[in-house]
Amino acid sequence: MYLRDYMAIKQELFPLESGPLTEEQTLFEAGQAVRSLSHFVKNLLQMVGGSAEVAQTALQTGNSKCLEKSLNLLLPNLERLRRTVLDLCEYSRIRPLEAAACNIKMLWADALADLPAPAKEKLPPITFQADSPLPGALLDPDKIRRMFRHVLIFLLDQKTNSISIEIRILPHPSQWLISFAWEGILPENPHSLFEPAEPKGSQWGTGLDLPLAARIIHQHNGHTEAVQEGKNAILRLYLPLQTLERIDSTCL
Repeated sequence: MYLRDYMAIKQELFPLESGPLTEEQTLFEAGQAVRSLSHFVKNLLQMVGGSAEVAQTALQTGNSKCLEKSLNLLLPNLERLRRTVLDLCEYSRIRPLEAAACNIKMLWADALADLPAPAKEKLPPITFQADSPLPGALLDPDKIRRMFRHVLIFLLDQKTNSISIEIRILPHPSQWLISFAWEGILPENPHSLFEPAEPKGSQWGTGLDLPLAARIIHQHNGHTEAVQEGKNAILRLYLPLQTLERIDSTCL
């Protein structure tokens, strides 16, 4: 299904994109995610199965070189399959927010520290700027940490030489602005970045990283945008400065 077909059907079934995400809309989007990634998952299963068979034969025959080669294929593909299935599960389930006082800068640092070593090695230099002092945030700390992690993995696949992140407080209306900028060209339809898509080539991500990050932002009643400014692509995430009573705790 082409993106325009998907968006047309989505708009027809769910004409209002603002507000809490309903269970029906979540299931619809989960089904489209499975459809978008089915070929990718099938290829991973075939590579894992083939490598496992070769490794088993190598063990039986005592061929250590063949075993080493097969494991070098098996383990990375098995890990990629694991991450893809976990992301699909996260994209398809409904879990209420657990809002608590948190420090956005610390959540960013935690997400960066929690990245797997192979991903950290591929990350380009990151420049970080933030308003000072930043107030405490009333958000779901676990979800915001995972949001940062998903964005980092998305940026990892952009193959840029540097990344800049800026966290600011906007006064009218009062909201957080978290911006990521890198040298690159956005697709003709920037909104497509927030839809599930089959990963290409050696990409680290699962095709769900930016959709999952956007889902978390929307759950907090925020919004996302991607814009092109000259040679730089910019991802902007907006989060309202909310009280606990204003945060919707029923959407995903």
